[in-house]
Amino acid sequence: LNTMRHSLATDFIRLTQFADDLAHEIRTPVNVLLGQNQVALGHTRTVEEYQALLEGNIEELEGLSRLTENILFLARAAHHNIKLNKETFSLHDTLEGLIDFLEPVAEEREINIALHADGRLSADKMLFQRAMTNLLTNAIRYAPEMSRIAVRTFHRGEYVAVEVSNMGEPVGEPDKVFERFWRGDNVRHTAGSGLGLSLVSAIATLHGGDAYYRHELGRNVFGIRLGV
Repeated sequence: LNTMRHSLATDFIRLTQFADDLAHEIRTPVNVLLGQNQVALGHTRTVEEYQALLEGNIEELEGLSRLTENILFLARAAHHNIKLNKETFSLHDTLEGLIDFLEPVAEEREINIALHADGRLSADKMLFQRAMTNLLTNAIRYAPEMSRIAVRTFHRGEYVAVEVSNMGEPVGEPDKVFERFWRGDNVRHTAGSGLGLSLVSAIATLHGGDAYYRHELGRNVFGIRLGV
């Protein structure tokens, strides 16, 4: 009975946290949608104006959908309610594919991505790609223009580590970088919900590993360790 009560209490706390997180993040976009539609209905508009409004609504709703999906994933991951579909794949080929996909975004800021990877990894490939996409996107967003991002893999006993590093000032409050919705003072003006690194940490934990951050030699290094 005590075990059951403890389990129920833990589940209730997680559910409350999920509801609080969701309510906190959807309040602004919902108010934006409501205000835009109320203003639009206040006067007769042209077809083009209504079309622009619908396009804006769709964009906001797509953002809400992604946000809800991410919060739900984090809630399920915390409860270990996600089944991993493990497969063995080449680290170099998989990371190279992600870099090729994100290369146009990097080129806009004249950023070069150097890859140094070898070996194979047994993991849920889709989740691994999701985590690495978040790390790469984060690096591209905050690296100085005309700089280089380095992606490296390390095989250390029972773990495989993958690191993404970029030039930049140290992150303030480094112990909070993987917390939900935390955003440093220097990035609050940029797009994003503050869930990307939380997802990275959750995916690493599901694989028996962890996510980490350090600053060395003028570079911010974000990495994940995954159990072999």
